[in-house]
Amino acid sequence: MRHNCRKLLLGAAWGLAVAATDTVAQESTQLQTVTVTGAADGAMATEAGTATKTDTPLTETPQSISVITADEIAAHGASSMMEALRYTAGAAVETYGPDGRGYDWVKLRGFDTFPSQFRDGMRMFNYDFMEPYGLERIEVLRGPSSVLYGQSVPGGLINGVSKLPLRSAQREVELSAGSFGALQGQFDFTGPALRDGALDYRLIGLLHEGGNQIEFPDGHGYPARRQYFAPSLTWRPAADTRITVLAERLHVAGMFPNLASAPDGGPTEVVIDDRGYDADITKLWNVGWQVDQGLAGGALVLHHKLRFNHRDEAQPYLSALGYNTPDQPTLLDRYASSYFSGASSWITDNTLEWKTRTGAVAHTLLAGVDYGSNHYHDDYYYGDAPPLDIAHPVYGQDIPLPTEEQSGTRQYQSQLGVYLQDQAYWQQWIVTASLRRDWAHDRNSDPVSGTPTQQFNAAFSGRVGLMWKSALGVTPYLSWSQSFQPNSGTDFDGKPFSPTRGRQYEVGAKYATPGDRAIYTVSFFRLLQDNVLTKDPAHENFSAQTGQVRSQGVELEGKGRLTRTLDLSASYTWNPVKVTRSNDVDLGKVPILTPQTNASLWLSHTTREGLLEGLGLSAGVRHLGATWGDTGNTLRNKQLTLMDLAARYPLRGFELGLNLNNVFDHTSFIATPYGNYLTAKRVIAGSLRYQW
Repeated sequence: MRHNCRKLLLGAAWGLAVAATDTVAQESTQLQTVTVTGAADGAMATEAGTATKTDTPLTETPQSISVITADEIAAHGASSMMEALRYTAGAAVETYGPDGRGYDWVKLRGFDTFPSQFRDGMRMFNYDFMEPYGLERIEVLRGPSSVLYGQSVPGGLINGVSKLPLRSAQREVELSAGSFGALQGQFDFTGPALRDGALDYRLIGLLHEGGNQIEFPDGHGYPARRQYFAPSLTWRPAADTRITVLAERLHVAGMFPNLASAPDGGPTEVVIDDRGYDADITKLWNVGWQVDQGLAGGALVLHHKLRFNHRDEAQPYLSALGYNTPDQPTLLDRYASSYFSGASSWITDNTLEWKTRTGAVAHTLLAGVDYGSNHYHDDYYYGDAPPLDIAHPVYGQDIPLPTEEQSGTRQYQSQLGVYLQDQAYWQQWIVTASLRRDWAHDRNSDPVSGTPTQQFNAAFSGRVGLMWKSALGVTPYLSWSQSFQPNSGTDFDGKPFSPTRGRQYEVGAKYATPGDRAIYTVSFFRLLQDNVLTKDPAHENFSAQTGQVRSQGVELEGKGRLTRTLDLSASYTWNPVKVTRSNDVDLGKVPILTPQTNASLWLSHTTREGLLEGLGLSAGVRHLGATWGDTGNTLRNKQLTLMDLAARYPLRGFELGLNLNNVFDHTSFIATPYGNYLTAKRVIAGSLRYQW
């Protein structure tokens, strides 16, 4: 019955939108377009739609947000989302080191963002990942954000905005080579497909081979392959209508190396995996469309988005059991696992935006409904594996795939949300108020045990923000926001767990220099996550929902042009996170792999005249704070300060590029409850790009 209600609500909302389209006035208006340029061209992103789902200037957004443009991604030589976010305030990246499988380990304000990654404003189920070369920009919204997006973690969300067809012809081809045998070729073609300008196209492709930093003692490396292709078409049948169809295919083959601990518990660089067994192969593809329709002479704009996504993954891997042979103290017992999963999901987001006035107050009103469903399955197999002598490791052994299934998952998820928002402008004041209602359904079963569980959750989420735009360009603001995230499972009495809730108070200020050449932001925040699962002191092996996590601190960020030839990107984060309520050993402790302090500085100088006109030289410094590797805070991972360099030079239509990340090759082991890992080593990459 509840599932049918969701379908009726979704159908009613879409029907209202279609009805509004049918009554549109014959008067047409050109849809508003937003152009975002990267710092490499001396300009910067001044608007972002993630915080409000409208084209709102960063200085009018009552919440902390960062924008990383495609030019910035290229300038840093980033080949993953984690690398693209290295210089972003509030973000702790590569917490487990580089991951050759494509997963992005990112924390915002102390919380893992796996459940809070979005593409074009729509949730990505199943921890899917994105190819940064296919993105126009990355928008990082910090703090609880369920009011427009539904279930998400309280630390914030990451939204990748796809490259879409452009009306002017732009083409580029780039070849690069780098450390650990990395070779990559990529292209991006866009422009009008028809002479009348009604149809535009874009074709993006990438092929990558090699490049994993972990190698076996005999010189063999891990497989590291990535194939990406993304075509799209935009049709403009009228000045107030834009329809874009886009698709994407991403195949990734890689490994996530797990390092063995020595018999005394210390770290080693001996990998537990075997090149003849371990491999993670993921195949992703999606297809969808985006429709923007102006109504009523431009006063109303309908935005409709839909995406279908499919994923398959095969992951055989080896794990350590420990040392238990007294006469061979360096012999590490292992076991073999194989994990197979698949998922299909679709999601739609529909909004109606209305610009109006009530007396002296201007309003941007937004009404929306989104719906998503996901069918997921996995099967886990477990078996024997030969031991590994870490003093004299032998790789390339014949290890058969296990055939006995230990567990599996059959999961169905759905979420329906309806939301309203008002951005009110009166003189120098801006008030943003948003409200949302969500209905979430989660059904799970294990094909081995045959135990089914089912859970329904409903929740309200809200946000209120107040800003004051001074004549000096400084805009102080304060905001309050909420988040919710469903919990699966039940307590001892069989009662389903309630959603985890987050609430945050944030106060800060934003300053834009004349002409919006640079934007500086300072924010202070206090965030509480309630209903966290912890041990049930009265019933062993059960959980109680009485835990709490507190995240608070300050973030500073500045981006833009300092002079005609010098650009800046700088950030500082002080974020002490603590478990404030718990029945376990983590009470009063810092969650694992959560740094208290991060800082970064990136300076780019471009020669504007003379023989070296166009030469760009960049230097960056990143400070990564120390973290704890266990819940009891007894294993401490040390802090690191790293340096990056980059250079660009145009030469007869070509551009030569060079990136050196972690110049001095400073590395450190990362201890975790799940194994030992290694931070990113030095990477050198050279590139040749041709644009026309």
